Amino acid sequence: MAPVLKHKMQRNVSELKWRSLSASELAVAAQSAVLVWTVDPGSLSTRPSSGAAQVLTYPGLSPVTSVEWSPEGFDLLFACSVLSSAVVVSNFGRSFRVFLQVHQCFPILLSLRRPA
Repeated sequence: MAPVLKHKMQRNVSELKWRSLSASELAVAAQSAVLVWTVDPGSLSTRPSSGAAQVLTYPGLSPVTSVEWSPEGFDLLFACSVLSSAVVVSNFGRSFRVFLQVHQCFPILLSLRRPA
């Protein structure tokens, strides 16, 4: 039996990403928000409550179609939508968000990934 992460804002999920260098934080790109779950990696049978998710909403960014953590374990989370020219940067260490206007979100997020 595997635990299931359920939240009322977690609809039409398009992508999941584990935080770099972390086994306990998972970002979920959903229809109207990004949910960042904090889970206990040692628990295989306990389902976290919806309170274990931090819900990040971004005006004008719906659906959220892509999320990416910054490499090397920094506190930055990037989110974007194919229907918007914005990339949102959230800093988990300092609680700020920055909206960046770009032409396409996917090349920005792909450039954050380390080469294989």
